[in-house]
Amino acid sequence: MMDTENPPIRLRQLLPADKAAIASWPPYPDAFADLDYALRPGGWLDEFGDRPQAWLYAAEQDGELVAFSIIAATEGGDAEFRIALHPEKNGQGVGALVAARTLDEAFARIGLRRLHLIVRQNNPRAIRLYRRLGFAQRGACRQVVNGRLVDFFRMDLPGVRWRPE
Repeated sequence: MMDTENPPIRLRQLLPADKAAIASWPPYPDAFADLDYALRPGGWLDEFGDRPQAWLYAAEQDGELVAFSIIAATEGGDAEFRIALHPEKNGQGVGALVAARTLDEAFARIGLRRLHLIVRQNNPRAIRLYRRLGFAQRGACRQVVNGRLVDFFRMDLPGVRWRPE
């Protein structure tokens, strides 16, 4: 079924020029300010950019770079999943479209067995999205991010449960 509210998302390999464009995105709104580091130099793109068996994707909508996503192999056919949206695209359904395209890549094209992620416990919008996609909560953890202790939920999605939209 075609989503008439959101134009299609095109997922492609992330290019060096995309990294510069992402670094120039405006800061996240105050409610998401703690997530802004992911977009900046030293953030996720630098963390995963040279990692073997990491797939970095740029997401375009109507020719505009609206998000990026990362799949990074861990062990046993599993991988970590991350996604970041352009700050002006939050709450518009873009995250669901990009996530679905990335999950298709992970399971259908790359052939991964399971994806896992951590999501901030104070990010109910992301938690709802991951649950709608089929991720299940598997525990909690605390990690230091930018010098601050952050509470996360651990979630995972076996490939056998993923059903493309």
